[in-house]
Amino acid sequence: DDDDDDDDVTFGENQIENSKSPFVADEAEENDESNDDSVEKARDTTSGTLNDGVEVDDIHEDDENTQQFDTGDDFEENYDVVHHEGGGVARIPLPQAPFAPSSTPLARRRILCWNQHGVISSREREELDGSSSRTIDISFVDSASRRPVSFRDPYNFIVGTIGEEGGLFASDLIEDNDDDEPDIDLGILNGMSESTREVVRRSERRKNGLRSDRATGSCIYFHRFNTFGSKHDKDWTLTLPEDERVLGCSSGSGWNAVVTSRRFLRMYSSSGVQGPIIWIKGDPVALVGRDRFLAVIYHECNPLMDGTQRLGYSMFTGVDGVEIAQGSVSAIGKGSSLTWAGFDNALSLFVMDDEGALSMLVSSKTHCGSANSHSWVPSLDTMGLKKSREDSFWPVNVQDGKLFCIPLKGVKHPDPVRRPLPTSYPLRMPLAHTSGGADAMLGEVSIRANLALRNKAFVNGIILSSDEPSGADDLESDYDAMCANVDKVTLKLFFSLVKGGNIERAFDLSKRLHLEKSFEIAETAADRCNQIKLSDRIHDIKLNRFQSEVYESEEEYLDQEDQSVMDNSIAPTEESFVHSKKVSPSSAEKKRKEYDSDDASFQEEPKSRRKLNPFAKMRMQSPEKQMRSAEVMGPKLSRMSTFSAESRKKAKSAKHFL
Repeated sequence: DDDDDDDDVTFGENQIENSKSPFVADEAEENDESNDDSVEKARDTTSGTLNDGVEVDDIHEDDENTQQFDTGDDFEENYDVVHHEGGGVARIPLPQAPFAPSSTPLARRRILCWNQHGVISSREREELDGSSSRTIDISFVDSASRRPVSFRDPYNFIVGTIGEEGGLFASDLIEDNDDDEPDIDLGILNGMSESTREVVRRSERRKNGLRSDRATGSCIYFHRFNTFGSKHDKDWTLTLPEDERVLGCSSGSGWNAVVTSRRFLRMYSSSGVQGPIIWIKGDPVALVGRDRFLAVIYHECNPLMDGTQRLGYSMFTGVDGVEIAQGSVSAIGKGSSLTWAGFDNALSLFVMDDEGALSMLVSSKTHCGSANSHSWVPSLDTMGLKKSREDSFWPVNVQDGKLFCIPLKGVKHPDPVRRPLPTSYPLRMPLAHTSGGADAMLGEVSIRANLALRNKAFVNGIILSSDEPSGADDLESDYDAMCANVDKVTLKLFFSLVKGGNIERAFDLSKRLHLEKSFEIAETAADRCNQIKLSDRIHDIKLNRFQSEVYESEEEYLDQEDQSVMDNSIAPTEESFVHSKKVSPSSAEKKRKEYDSDDASFQEEPKSRRKLNPFAKMRMQSPEKQMRSAEVMGPKLSRMSTFSAESRKKAKSAKHFL
């Protein structure tokens, strides 16, 4: 069995004593043709591959010490062949290898990371003395404000990422040059490459129990862009414990994180302060992050027999490492595997499988209202964008409702040297085709906008629950502005449905509105189209959603007034005596009468009274006649009447002149 020779595939378990040499395991696969189990025999059986310079990748595919990132070029490599005793052969799918999103395979020149901040490329160059060295180049998207960065790579980094505050890099396992070398027959090592010799030495060291106390794991390096301290101390380097390899890295606002072969999620601050170490529930596949969030994607269990990968995810806050969401990655097609993952500018998690289906993780409130549930929603199917079978799309990032990717033809990765410009494709959910035309497009935009609004509410809740909720007013104003924009799209579709006579569809669509003003606009539009029933139903929805909040606030105000009146009616105290000096009894009585009149008017007011829309046009009506009762006004006297005041005054003046 190929799994028996892997002494590090089960992370966290000590299999040193029972581990076998991978060369002996390869010889056992030849059905024990020879009883000689020497390493030289095993090398002879695979000499055709050892002499080609690629023996480590071909022989030790599952060995942790020679594990390479999955390139996805050969479908057959994802299956393992198992021979049964009866002579049958079964092909069992293998778990997906870990990968770095938006990166190219290992080569002389490769792309370590390509995201919304910029591009990190690694290139190999020859020195004057004939030796070779590698150089890291960082180019930014905003080239006007940031200059490109280049520095030498002494550790031969295999993974890297670029974040808001700097670039994070990690190397392969550092060679252990300990003096305690095991006794190995030199004849066995003759004819092998240096990498194969190192594998044999490590295997023999584990057999003999020779383990070094020095840190010989991956090296982590953070290149910081700006700092308020000394420029000499802005960068930092750490080395992991022995045989612990970094499989993925991510950087955000104030934090850095790596996921290792021991299923550890290690977190660091921007200055290099080590944070919590978290166990991952399965073998890691990818690590992505942006701003304040990061997500780890891991294997939940073995793949299905058709090759479908069974993956899970966990989302954390980058600064303190608090888990905020977890679940299964169900957005993978039949027989597919994961090819890309990342966050957009609204901090929504996106994934893409090898069939080109882009999906978004959507948050929603549960029925109890105290927790959030998450589900995956398809956002874009790139199969409809292909012009031929050879076309493919290499994703870079998702920004402002668009997928930025590199269109490819016949290849799986872009050229690191030429590096073509990304192309943007707007997100579009694969809805069923209708004859609506423009209304169908508005419907898709309305659905996707409401889903994005849910994620916005989830993100705002996480931010407000943190230790620094200072920007609560800004978050609320931004959320209200986003609600207004989403309601504009919904109202456009609502107007079209009302004009077309689709009253029931318009009523169902009105339930997606969020603001009270939007309900009033929809109610007015229904009235103008003489849809009285629709207007009444929308009015009822508005009352059920907003009127309860108004009544609660008014009741709280009245309770406070009642409490103040009761306090004043109690026996006078020193505080009430001081208060009585400032307010006269007449003014207090006047205020009490005003409160009683307001209370009576509030009780007489019906609960279902409509509110006038201040933005609606005034209706032109005929002026009403001022009908006043005779009991109130009394009899009206003419000017010539002898009982009027003017006639009496004239009579007095006439008598005076006489």
